Amino acid sequence: MKKVSKLYRRFFEYIDRNSKHIGDFRNISAISPIYRFTDKKRQ
Repeated sequence: MKKVSKLYRRFFEYIDRNSKHIGDFRNISAISPIYRFTDKKRQ
């Protein structure tokens, strides 16, 4: 059980470190349909 908690701690530390990048990824996924729509308009 101790081993698992250590793994979780490392995982959450990784998320904390990369929270900005995760947020950027979420923004990209939200923006991508808009880009697709504008691409269709251009064609």
